[in-house]
Amino acid sequence: MYTLLVVEDEKWIRKGLVHKLKKVDLPFGEIHDARNGIEAIEIIKDNDIDIIITDICMPDMDGIELIKKVKEFNKHIEFIIISGYSEFRYAEAAINMGVKSYLLKPTTDEDLMSALDKVISRIEEKRQYNNLSKENINIKIRNEKLTYENELNYLLKSKKHDSKFLQDNYPIMYNSNQYQLIILNINYDVKGECKNNYYDIEDVKTKIFDYLVTNIHLDNYYAFNNMDILNQILILIWGDAEKLKLTGDSISKKLFYDCLSGEQISKTIGISTILTLIDNELYKSAKKALDLRLIYGLNKIYTGEHIDLSNEFLFPKNELKLLKKNIERGYIKNVEVLLQEIFSKDRFRESNAGNLYFLYSEVVNTIYETLYSTSVDIQKVTQYDLSQYDIMNYANRLEDISIYLYRLIENRLIINKKTPINCRELVDEITKYIDMHYEEKINVKSLAARYGINPNYFSTIFKEQLGVTCTKYITMKRLEYACRMLRETNINVEEIAESVGYSDLQYFYRVFKKEFNYTPMEYRNGAVS
Repeated sequence: MYTLLVVEDEKWIRKGLVHKLKKVDLPFGEIHDARNGIEAIEIIKDNDIDIIITDICMPDMDGIELIKKVKEFNKHIEFIIISGYSEFRYAEAAINMGVKSYLLKPTTDEDLMSALDKVISRIEEKRQYNNLSKENINIKIRNEKLTYENELNYLLKSKKHDSKFLQDNYPIMYNSNQYQLIILNINYDVKGECKNNYYDIEDVKTKIFDYLVTNIHLDNYYAFNNMDILNQILILIWGDAEKLKLTGDSISKKLFYDCLSGEQISKTIGISTILTLIDNELYKSAKKALDLRLIYGLNKIYTGEHIDLSNEFLFPKNELKLLKKNIERGYIKNVEVLLQEIFSKDRFRESNAGNLYFLYSEVVNTIYETLYSTSVDIQKVTQYDLSQYDIMNYANRLEDISIYLYRLIENRLIINKKTPINCRELVDEITKYIDMHYEEKINVKSLAARYGINPNYFSTIFKEQLGVTCTKYITMKRLEYACRMLRETNINVEEIAESVGYSDLQYFYRVFKKEFNYTPMEYRNGAVS
């Protein structure tokens, strides 16, 4: 809708023009009127005017002077001049100020409609340009943030510790000689149980990032996503030892005690020891501190100092022997009880994360050895299934580890007794699920877990049955719906991307361009027939 202002000193001409405009088939909202330029200025200041139709000759302030005054504080209003003066000097002055329509009285309805159509088209062009400019700026900001995020994640999770990108773009961070890393682990705490939903967690993380910007006004930290673990935020701090301590204390305590207070959010923080490089050792130090949550519980702040707690640990040698025998005999209920005992809280009281990692490895070795000896297809029990870090990342309590291992053993023993699965029926069921849930955070890993299949085996049968990978199928399903919305709606590209499962607009653009060789905007504007 467009808001108009008619400026004309002749009352009946002014009223007649307003009456005529109210009847035309154009998207007009409010239509204001003024007797002269001074009145018009007051109306413009109080209202969001899109189009002004003005006479030239008026008392106190003429039309040319009005246009000059308005252009000083609002360059976006479009003007149509209707005047009895045909002298070239008036037309020249109007053209020099960007006026596109200069009509002579008496004006026909046809001329007026034509002039209105032109200014409406011009307004729409400017709005589209402004929207595109804002979208491009947002894409650039997201792209820069993603680049920093990728580089820091790579440094923290690999053996590499040098980065030309950070050296060139963030020298203050990169050239420091001391660092500390904070890992913030977020969960929804619903009646004592921690549950996560992709869209809810993304919303929570956005609020936390906003909180940091608004409340932590320090120049020696950078907060970013852990790209491997959805519900974690990483905060890198740099500076001398004293500055690190002050910043680390300020951030961790404000996040823990103040940020999102009153909401059903579980916040657990792991803080590394102070190290000299941005590398995997820094990440592992913070992670070891955070993993103490599995022993001592959520909603706490753990530091590197906590890792060196008393090392008096009672290794469950007899329980492991019993676990082996019960898996061999298929006594699945006994397996459940033994795993609960092995990963009990009492066993790890006054212990540390290192003991937990060691015991977990021993339990995994026992499971491998026993399943192999009972003729279970060991290829279906991969390192992925029992990856220490994968399970530790997503567990919140010791019970979660024992439950995971129990279900895995139970699943493998049952599968071993079943007849071979009908792969086509399974893939059909999976594609139906994807078709209904493509906008959610689904991938090979989550789908394989849902259907109780090893991810490698899952990928193999999917490709064999459909001729495309599961990842490709999900991508095409998302893009198919995105194309439909681009063709049939005026919803902006960012909202479309989010509605089909892409929270990162820049990534959506890359996927779309790679598949169709057109950007989403080019597709919408008819580049594709």
